[in-house]
Amino acid sequence: IVLPLRPAIDERRVLEQALAIPAETLLTLRSVRRLRIVGPGVDRERRAEARPGRVRLVEEDGQESRGGRSRELLVAEGALDGPLSRVLVAVRLDAEGLAAKLGPEEPSLYCYLPTRERTDLGVLIHAPFEVPLDRERIERSSARNARALELAGELLAHLVARVAAAGEQLQVEALLGLLPLELPGYHGL
Repeated sequence: IVLPLRPAIDERRVLEQALAIPAETLLTLRSVRRLRIVGPGVDRERRAEARPGRVRLVEEDGQESRGGRSRELLVAEGALDGPLSRVLVAVRLDAEGLAAKLGPEEPSLYCYLPTRERTDLGVLIHAPFEVPLDRERIERSSARNARALELAGELLAHLVARVAAAGEQLQVEALLGLLPLELPGYHGL
């Protein structure tokens, strides 16, 4: 997309909005693997590099000589109603490669684009949720949304099982530490 689309558009406002799009959006927009934002004083690229069970998000500033930053995420995907209704769970990894909780202000519930909903799980959940016109939240009374959230829970459980099967004990503990669990007598694995 080359902006401005029309002469009447406030280019600076559109540029600010484009820069506010989280790189994690590339996880939810399956056909978009690269997003480049260019404007006055800005040349920023975000891209997703996928491999089985993981995605690396890279953000680079084309105007600076330094390399930029990247982050890895563990991912699990499933289909809600068919191949076009993909549900995705993504867990951010810290510098040591262990599961890390999303910050409280970071988007955690996506319907292709981030909503303003936040979960207590600290993981990213994407699904083709039913949302109102403003797309800021999901419809709480929707049976489809309930099924999507249930599938997201199953995907998170499968992700933990996959990591456990690989013998990654520290990662399993880090993943379980993301969950809002209060189990009497539980002190880790």
